[in-house]
Amino acid sequence: MKAPGLPADQQFFADLFSGLVLNPQLLGRVWFASQPASLPVGSLCIDFPRLDIVLRGEYGNLLEAKQQRMVEGEMLFIPARAANLPVNNKPVMLLSLVFAPTWLGLSFYDSRTTSLLHPARQIQLPSLQRGEGEAMLTALTHLSRSPLEQNIIQPTGVKFAASLPQRGEYATGQFAAAQRFSLSQHL
Repeated sequence: MKAPGLPADQQFFADLFSGLVLNPQLLGRVWFASQPASLPVGSLCIDFPRLDIVLRGEYGNLLEAKQQRMVEGEMLFIPARAANLPVNNKPVMLLSLVFAPTWLGLSFYDSRTTSLLHPARQIQLPSLQRGEGEAMLTALTHLSRSPLEQNIIQPTGVKFAASLPQRGEYATGQFAAAQRFSLSQHL
């Protein structure tokens, strides 16, 4: 059900999160990016942690051999100052979250219509990192050091996704205008 007065992009993300929260069984393994000694051409590295969720299709990170084929429901957690080198040889729909100290960035990518460098939709939400969300973000960062502990990591990733804003938590005027993230893209 559409909340009254929400701009289209805000409503889009509200509906997307509602689907994830109501269907946590669709979320699977959490992969972790690392900090390479040097940044290869085309890699993405920013000062904030990120979480990429494969909504449909296949996605990969060329910097890690085991992460070159992630499928629907799998997630890639990229700690602050870690890097990934995105690849999509097949169509993919991807939700990417950037966790800055004062805002949460949401980007939706659909490789059928745009490249993975240009989101189809993007917004920034004012968000101070505190409470349960901050604790889970910290936990994911620490767990990135032992990525084989999926019996701990996967439920934490699902719980984290469930703690994100749902449709009823969106209010008109609550969000900043859509802006581009300042990615340090190494080309």
